[in-house]
Amino acid sequence: MDYKRFEGMIRKNADRYARKYQVEMDEMLSEANEIFVKASISYDPSRAGFSTHLWWQLESKLNSFGQNEIKRKTREFASQSLAVDYNTKCYIDPSFSRVEFFDFSDTLDELDKKIIDTALTSKEKRLTQNSIRKELRAEGIPGCQIEASFKRIKEVVR
Repeated sequence: MDYKRFEGMIRKNADRYARKYQVEMDEMLSEANEIFVKASISYDPSRAGFSTHLWWQLESKLNSFGQNEIKRKTREFASQSLAVDYNTKCYIDPSFSRVEFFDFSDTLDELDKKIIDTALTSKEKRLTQNSIRKELRAEGIPGCQIEASFKRIKEVVR
């Protein structure tokens, strides 16, 4: 197959999916060129024209590539340990789905900050207050201090 004849289609699809999934255009174009080569090999003239075959291959494979890039980037972000800068008044939730701004200022003590850091850096899929309580009690922190910290955190975050 003549690449020049289909270059516009390849570039157009690569550009569309690069913007959709916020992937570098060069990376998406490289993937699209690989798809062109594979489509040239797998083409069966009895089933459809080459442009139709190429179009559907690009649609399917570039979409999958973009989704995989999103997953890869999400895993990369999630694996990084998070820290809260208590002076910036910024809280980032562990799934990176929202950023909220609160006035942490001087209202939080060291135990409060430890609880927040534990919540942000936990590897558990479903982190609960009970699991944090259990972990802090294992470190020898009295239950009344833990409960007071939870109460302060709730007041600041509202």
